[in-house]
Amino acid sequence: MHIGRHEFPDEISAERVLELYRLRWQIEIKCKTLKSVLHLGNPPTRSGELLNVYLTAKLIVALLIEEFVYQAESIPPWGYPLEAHTAMAADATLA
Repeated sequence: MHIGRHEFPDEISAERVLELYRLRWQIEIKCKTLKSVLHLGNPPTRSGELLNVYLTAKLIVALLIEEFVYQAESIPPWGYPLEAHTAMAADATLA
């Protein structure tokens, strides 16, 4: 069976189809988010090289934003991991 450029076996399990569909849906959501947040729907140019530079710059910005959000979400509100703080407190009470 051929779908687009991908080749699938003649028999494929329902679980695998569901897994592939979920992955496709995640890609769709990410593309829609990038298009709206980074204003990719209406680029200022349509020429090949300038469009390539524009899209590359926008994608770099998207990667940086995603990394900053990931780092920000991994920092607890009090500024340090809870496990490290409780371990230090336990060491202090034993001393």
